[in-house]
Amino acid sequence: EEKVFEAVISWINYEKETRLEHMAKLMEHVRLPLLPRDYLVQTVEEEALIKNNNTCKDFLIEAMKYHLLPQDQRLLIKNPRTKPRTPVSLPKVMIVVGGQAPKAIRSVECYDFEEDRWDQIAELPSRRCRAGVVFMAGHVYAVGGFNGSLRVRTVDVYDGVKDQWTSIASMQERRSTLGAAVLNDLLYAVGGFDGSTGLASVEAYSYKTNEWFFVAPMNTRRSSVGVGVVEGKLYAVGGYDGASRQCLSTVEQYNPATNEWTYVADMSTRRSGA
Repeated sequence: EEKVFEAVISWINYEKETRLEHMAKLMEHVRLPLLPRDYLVQTVEEEALIKNNNTCKDFLIEAMKYHLLPQDQRLLIKNPRTKPRTPVSLPKVMIVVGGQAPKAIRSVECYDFEEDRWDQIAELPSRRCRAGVVFMAGHVYAVGGFNGSLRVRTVDVYDGVKDQWTSIASMQERRSTLGAAVLNDLLYAVGGFDGSTGLASVEAYSYKTNEWFFVAPMNTRRSSVGVGVVEGKLYAVGGYDGASRQCLSTVEQYNPATNEWTYVADMSTRRSGA
């Protein structure tokens, strides 16, 4: 959505005298509430075209109020500016990244649901199995894993338009059998196994800065952990701690606002690799 906003501003500024009258009408279709709060404050609020247009200032105020609401209340707001855009021209596909056959492989395949067909696409730069894989900001990320010899901290990102993988900033720690998820435009790498022990550490990646940074560690070491995002919280489910030599039934919840992990109700069954 940042690109949509910037495109509107660039278009107006190109011929400001004749195009300024269209400013409010165009901004009505920019989904400001879905932009990161820092971007709203540092970029949108400081834009002169916004400052000088009362209707546009109202759109900005609407967006700022949206960010003040709890996640569950945001879901109750129904207007075009709070609804994420849905691509209309991209095919619906599923991508399978790396794996073992029986050793770690570079192969990547793409399944086209409409055509009921699998196609080979660009291979990974290096062999990788037991990796975390997520979709974020229009790209597929392959995070960590095992190359057949070592647990790795490398990360590759796939551009579907170019059919090309690119290596980006590596994680701080080596980790395979990790959990990976996206929350608030950050990619989280949760737990995993570094080759000698299970990990409680958690890292987050910003695609805007191409940097990894540690967040609060979990209370329990977890490899082969299941992760998911629900209503603005990150959950780490089960896994294997390596100490008790048993799978785990415990579940932890991460709150990015407080940078804290807390236990929630246990599952009734121990499980890893979920």
